[in-house]
Amino acid sequence: MKKIFYEESVELTVLFNEVDAMNVVWHGNYFRYFEAARSRLCAKHNIDIKDFIEAGVYAPVARSECKYKMPLFYNDSIIVKAVCYFQTDPKLVINYKIFNKKSSMCTTTGRTEQLYLDTDFNLLLEQPRLVRSFFEKMQNDIGLVE
Repeated sequence: MKKIFYEESVELTVLFNEVDAMNVVWHGNYFRYFEAARSRLCAKHNIDIKDFIEAGVYAPVARSECKYKMPLFYNDSIIVKAVCYFQTDPKLVINYKIFNKKSSMCTTTGRTEQLYLDTDFNLLLEQPRLVRSFFEKMQNDIGLVE
């Protein structure tokens, strides 16, 4: 089966305030890096937080994972990739990879899952129209098929 997906990446530099006493990136900051790539992907395809708010939908994170393979250090240049595959489930799943730009090594992988709520905080059991349109566009875009 062909995989259909959108992918975006951001390049960041590890700041001093993001490392611990060992000069290693503190584990919680990896989710900030994921968010930077996720935000770029979502903004580019009109499913950013402002788009959800305008549509009357909340999309809280229900699950997150992070696997630390190699440490990152102060002043490392990193590339954070966010990938969203075509899906029909009523959740938004985004996968992440962080690469050390100098070595090209994948240092970290992760994943987030967001559910959909209406403005009364009721769980939506189907994709909201905003998300369905996003996935329909993804499916129809040429050049995004592996």
